[in-house]
Amino acid sequence: MSTKEKKKSNADLKIMEWRFNQFLGEKLTFEQIKNDPENESFLVTDIKFSPDGQNVVVSDKGGRVIIFKKSEQKKSQPKLDYYFEFPAQEKDFDAHKSIEYSEEIKAINLLPTTNNNKLDILTAGYRTIKLDRIYKEKLKTFETSGDSSGIPIPKLSSVKSELKYKTKKLFRCSQCGEINSISLNKDDINTFLSADEFKVYLWDLNCSGNDVYTPVDIDPNTDAINVERITKCKYMDYNPHIFIYGTNRGNIHVCDLRTSTDQMKFETKFSDEKSNISNVIANSLLSVHDISTTLNDHYSFATRHYFSVNLWDIRKQNEPSSKFLTYEPVINKLTYLYQNNYINDKFSLDTDASGKYILTGGYNNMFHVIDIEQRLNTQIVIDDSNEKLMNTNVIRKINVKGSCYYKKDDPSINNINFDKKILHQAYSPVDNFALLIVYNCIYTYSGNITKKK
Repeated sequence: MSTKEKKKSNADLKIMEWRFNQFLGEKLTFEQIKNDPENESFLVTDIKFSPDGQNVVVSDKGGRVIIFKKSEQKKSQPKLDYYFEFPAQEKDFDAHKSIEYSEEIKAINLLPTTNNNKLDILTAGYRTIKLDRIYKEKLKTFETSGDSSGIPIPKLSSVKSELKYKTKKLFRCSQCGEINSISLNKDDINTFLSADEFKVYLWDLNCSGNDVYTPVDIDPNTDAINVERITKCKYMDYNPHIFIYGTNRGNIHVCDLRTSTDQMKFETKFSDEKSNISNVIANSLLSVHDISTTLNDHYSFATRHYFSVNLWDIRKQNEPSSKFLTYEPVINKLTYLYQNNYINDKFSLDTDASGKYILTGGYNNMFHVIDIEQRLNTQIVIDDSNEKLMNTNVIRKINVKGSCYYKKDDPSINNINFDKKILHQAYSPVDNFALLIVYNCIYTYSGNITKKK
């Protein structure tokens, strides 16, 4: 490409710039969490937008669900207001294994609704899934006054609305292991998936909480050295009959329930055959952390791994169609990460409604917004002590190998804090509004296309 053509192509880039909006929560430091185990219960485990983008639901290790609502302000600077919270999960005890499970919420999903006065939320604990409804109840107050005959007559004096919650249904399977994910069918909201290490379960909201179909059942084969385990399951957004599950070996299985009831026939396996990772920590590096099917190309889906975000084409099984390395300087710290158990961190990802941008987190409280079409990685570090840094968008061009360019004297390369990390985030389904989780707090950012470079 000539210099003239290169300048022209760079001028056509549409840059999405992100600006910090709002901070929510009572800040806890890493030391406070490490030194006081009770503080660990406030760590956020999942965050989701409602399908209309007006509600935000957050879950934590203490079994709580906290709900925020979008305030009626300028669309360019949306704000969140506290709305309601309730205890969704409780401690559980497995008498057969003599194991006590904490009340930690592993995953949440929101059901679509046309009624602003109610909100239905699915929460998954270690072994139990609950469907809770938050609703407004009208409380009427009466005052008594007598008529001319002296007979007391009640008279309505006021009507107040009070927020309440109730558990509509509880789902539990006696053979179910520790749940790692749930996924709601967007076309048929009466069905949802859950997964543990060896099985995928298909549930019906209208049936008994114990009635379940198991389309995927992997043989644990405990004699094997490297047992394959399911790490994530997700429905395809555009097809109610297709779902995907990923494993700790980096294998991704696309399952179409219309083809057969035989697992060997209805699933297609995808894996990166060109990956040269074969050391003792291969499982941790290849493991599928999260899956997104909300992409602008219905033939594609995205997976998050420890070092990268991979795009897959369902017509190509032996390697990802694109690979985006999130932050390459971390790769050089692999030995340190393994020795200090950071290698077990799990990062999630989310996409915008158009499927053009992927939002994911990383170490140093850095988050990434990947522009798929223009192959750009926008990196922003959340640092309360430096307001300028929180609004500094470092935009890096991604080459065909998925790499970005980093200068050797880049100060962030040698000063990575692995205790500061963004594991969970959410991208609004209606606008460029992103939520990032740091420990127990929410940082909100708004994105706008403001200039071209």
